[in-house]
Amino acid sequence: MANKPSQITIPPENEVKNPNENKSKSCWHLLINTITNITVEPAIFLHFAGFLMAYVMVQSLIIRKVCLHRMNLTDEQCRIIINNKTMEEEAQGYATNFMMYKTVLDTLPSVFWGLFIGSWSDKFGRKYLLIVPNVGSCVSMLLLALVAYKTEWNENYILLSSAIFVLTGGMLVMDTGVMSYIADITTPEKRTLRYGLVSAAILCGAPVGLTIGGQIFKHFNYTYEPVFVISAAVFGLNVLYVAFFIRESVKVDIKKSRNMCLEFLNVENVKQTWVTFIKKRENNGRKQLFLLLLAVSVIFMPLYAKGSLTLTYTRLKFEWDEETFGHYQTADFVFNFLGLMLLLPLMSKLFKWQDITIGIISSFGKILSEILIGISVKGWMLFAAAPIFMLAALTSVIVKTMISRRVSASEQGKIISVISIAEGIVPIIGSAILTPVYNATKATNVKGAVYFVIAGLAVFPILVLIYISQQRKKIANPQTTSTLDLIPIDPVEVFSVDKY
Repeated sequence: MANKPSQITIPPENEVKNPNENKSKSCWHLLINTITNITVEPAIFLHFAGFLMAYVMVQSLIIRKVCLHRMNLTDEQCRIIINNKTMEEEAQGYATNFMMYKTVLDTLPSVFWGLFIGSWSDKFGRKYLLIVPNVGSCVSMLLLALVAYKTEWNENYILLSSAIFVLTGGMLVMDTGVMSYIADITTPEKRTLRYGLVSAAILCGAPVGLTIGGQIFKHFNYTYEPVFVISAAVFGLNVLYVAFFIRESVKVDIKKSRNMCLEFLNVENVKQTWVTFIKKRENNGRKQLFLLLLAVSVIFMPLYAKGSLTLTYTRLKFEWDEETFGHYQTADFVFNFLGLMLLLPLMSKLFKWQDITIGIISSFGKILSEILIGISVKGWMLFAAAPIFMLAALTSVIVKTMISRRVSASEQGKIISVISIAEGIVPIIGSAILTPVYNATKATNVKGAVYFVIAGLAVFPILVLIYISQQRKKIANPQTTSTLDLIPIDPVEVFSVDKY
């Protein structure tokens, strides 16, 4: 018994005597843990690389189809329509409304799956949630290639690909699977940075997809089919990676798994999901969960609308083509990635800032970045404002982590599915709000007015985080779950897999 304390105190003494050696070991430990414990990060990287490879091309294809079939112009005229502002505005009038309807079809039906998948995956595992959306996305891309090849088909045929996409769960199911998987294999104190690394994988995959998609489009003489076919191949590769290289994080009862298909549509799954969210919790936990859910919903409200409107905005105001827009999106994602990989660990580990503090600062960064986009008068100004996105990317990670820390391990899949449902619904609301704003102001001197609205939305998460901070100060018991927001992150330990 007497020897144990002395053994425990020896390592700190050695660390003091040899700080450089300890630092070297820590870095080496971090590198080893990073490599050996990578799990879903490559899967989400490939998924978003495949998705973004085709994303800009789908929007461009919509404008091309509108030009050909709504405006009855020739293919040659449609290729250079960007040089005629009057015709470009007319085409965008049709295209932006169509994109809004497509957003509804891409997201709303997925909410149905969100009602069931959380509770279901808590019983039968997460791998199905990672495989099925990639299969659907692969088929969806092949359908888009067919629609692009058939020049006589109008833009409505693009909705066929959307139908396949949502029938297999789309982004909602993929996101639920990834976030639930990370929650399964990490402890609460390590979850903020692991969620951040998942987001970083997304932000790393996005510029890769955009860049490759743009180069393929240009290499094949501005034809869409090769882009969609290669995107389909990426999704197919992802299916193989998940199937063979990711092991299940949930212990599945073999006997129960025989009925998993029938269990999927069990109404009890819906009941368990919503009971998890609405049940009473100590220290105003239920109210905090509700407010945090509202905050993450507001964060994601402009997601799809901004993605589609920014392309049309830059085409109209700065005469950007798909390649230039792809470069801008790449810069956007790269700085978001740097924020998650550099700023988040720096603020948490070195400065020891609380999650709430980081979230508030990030929200102010979001407000500033949107205002700068709205007031830009030259295209280069958008690139100059891109470094601010290093801050703007952190808020959603912080809020999701705070939600995850307030529920038990057995409730992770259920609460994450509630988040995913909200993320599936609110972009539709965002599109319904922001698209008319853009259409109403695109011919005025304030073409970027829609970005001022997006900046205004970023105020709400700040108010929620301030409220929760005040509530935490009133809690007498320091051992409550709210103190999890104070847990520092150790980058050396964050990659360790706690359990399978």
